[in-house]
Amino acid sequence: MPDSRDPATIILKKQFRSAQAAFSFLTRLGPARIYDNAEMLGCPAWFPIVGITMGTLLWFFTSCISLLSTLCGAAAGGTLDALLTALLVIAADIWLTRGLHYDAVADVCDAMGAGAHGSRFAEILKDSRLGAFGAMGLAVAILARLLSVAALIHKDIAVALIPACCIGRVFLLLLPAFLEPAPYSVLGEMLHSPNASKRFWTWAFPSAAYAALTIAPPAFAAASAACVFFSVFLTRTAARQEGYNGDFAGALCLACESSFLFFTALLG
Repeated sequence: MPDSRDPATIILKKQFRSAQAAFSFLTRLGPARIYDNAEMLGCPAWFPIVGITMGTLLWFFTSCISLLSTLCGAAAGGTLDALLTALLVIAADIWLTRGLHYDAVADVCDAMGAGAHGSRFAEILKDSRLGAFGAMGLAVAILARLLSVAALIHKDIAVALIPACCIGRVFLLLLPAFLEPAPYSVLGEMLHSPNASKRFWTWAFPSAAYAALTIAPPAFAAASAACVFFSVFLTRTAARQEGYNGDFAGALCLACESSFLFFTALLG
């Protein structure tokens, strides 16, 4: 029986707890408990794995609904059938993630829409109320995802949910690799570390290769260009606003994930 004081055992336990922290932070799949600082600092390395898990669950859920429709004798493959299935998938996504990234999009849209800067920008980001710009941004984000997922289901390529969710979580690691966190951001401090850049590039290349192998080349090229655009735009915006926080990271995650879903549905 391995000695609990053995260095390898200690490292494995630490990584396991960091993985639990990542799943607990980003989804409802991890155990609900208080994690210490070391576990939280190690959890960003597991974000892409969380994304792959989320994408796999959503794809499996989609397949189960399609199979159930077939077994019940429903006419599968119609536009309305795909839209209703996509609605259930989006609802499952929001429930599993507690709407974390959707909330980030609303907060960033509210702050940017108000034309605020500095402390006022931070104040709007931290305000739990939903403003007009946040509501419009959230509506566009959900509608785009709904139509994209419906098109993927209609074309029988819903498996694209897996690389899309993975790519989205990889881009959660981008801002810490290039920017300092905002002084008011607890999450920014958690994501930021001396090896943040290495962590991002370690995941960026294999996840991009995986996506390139699973979706059509035109869709991959267009989605990659969209991810670059959103990355540059949000990085520059965060740099002008004292640094990034969790809302910037979450908004970038959802934007990149949605880009891969949209262009795969359009060009796949």
